[in-house]
Amino acid sequence: MRRLIVPVLIVAAAIAVFMMLKASKPQSKDVAIQEKAWPVAAVPVKTGEWPTNIMLYGSVDALHYAVLTAALPADVKRVWVIEGSQVNSGDLLAELDDRDIVSSIVRGQVQCAAVPVINDN
Repeated sequence: MRRLIVPVLIVAAAIAVFMMLKASKPQSKDVAIQEKAWPVAAVPVKTGEWPTNIMLYGSVDALHYAVLTAALPADVKRVWVIEGSQVNSGDLLAELDDRDIVSSIVRGQVQCAAVPVINDN
């Protein structure tokens, strides 16, 4: 029985302290909450014909890029398409200056002609 009295007294003291603190709590003033006002402007409706399209300016970037190179070193003589054009497979894009390669071919032909023909007969 003695073992039960001490815990009951502790709980009773805690309840008494809680009730005393609750009774001595300062009263808070009621604060009026003011609703935020959002200013709105109204305009009269105008009837009539309005444009159905809008002109916008911008740039479009391609998803895929191609780097074109020639099989031989040469200067570009003429460009047949402009940037942004749509081309098909086999279309001529640019013309290269062929003077260097033609001179190389002629030089090779001259060297071949200068070599004596060996006849196997």
